[in-house]
Amino acid sequence: MLLAALLMVAVAADEPAVGLAFAGFYLGIGGLSLACGIGLWKLRPWGRGLQIGLSIIGLLGIPVGTLISGLILYYMFRPEVKILFSGRSEAELSVTERALLAQRQSSNAGATVAIVVAVVVVVIFVTGIIAAIAIPNLLNAINRGRQKRSMADIHIIATAVESYAVDHQSYPADLSSIDEFESYLVPEYLKELPQNDGWGTPLQIWTSQDGSAYEIVALGRDKQPGEQSGGPKRDFDADIVFRNGEFHQWPEAIAAR
Repeated sequence: MLLAALLMVAVAADEPAVGLAFAGFYLGIGGLSLACGIGLWKLRPWGRGLQIGLSIIGLLGIPVGTLISGLILYYMFRPEVKILFSGRSEAELSVTERALLAQRQSSNAGATVAIVVAVVVVVIFVTGIIAAIAIPNLLNAINRGRQKRSMADIHIIATAVESYAVDHQSYPADLSSIDEFESYLVPEYLKELPQNDGWGTPLQIWTSQDGSAYEIVALGRDKQPGEQSGGPKRDFDADIVFRNGEFHQWPEAIAAR
């Protein structure tokens, strides 16, 4: 879990809100797991109780988490383990309880170590596979959604600009920022003017001096102006460009309209 939290911190470099939220969640679970490990190592009753609670949650991790958590719960509810974590000293135990512990120590120590090592290896292996698959897909889905939002907002602005041109026989002339458009379009053509693209960067807009042309640009994930060679682009950093009524450059996976 602590490893997953570190991976989510890396995600936060591109998607702060999502990355930090997941990092906080994994950090919390990882902290509880670490505390649980300390409690188990010191044979504290609360360590066993915390492990049982975490294992119950772990049952939701179908199928591997369910299997591992089931084995842990089975182990934690064994009679000798209850005695081991009872918080009582050896002198406080009955003869039967001491015999049960002695039998466990002589017959199950090697098997217990083997099970623990196997569980740790499996958990690390599965966590690595899940992280390797899930994190890139998560980032791609988030960025794809931001591209769609950017294109939708650009289309809304463009529709308002075209409506203005129908009424005034030209586009608003000699404008160079999104703020300058507001007095021309709101509230007659738009109730509210979209200001930023899907990544929170102000949309780039300009019109020609004679009002015959205009361009709306979303700068993409990198928030920096890039090449505008036109056509579909695969890179999330590529600008999304709308010129004079149509998309000049757009994401490959999203149809220009």
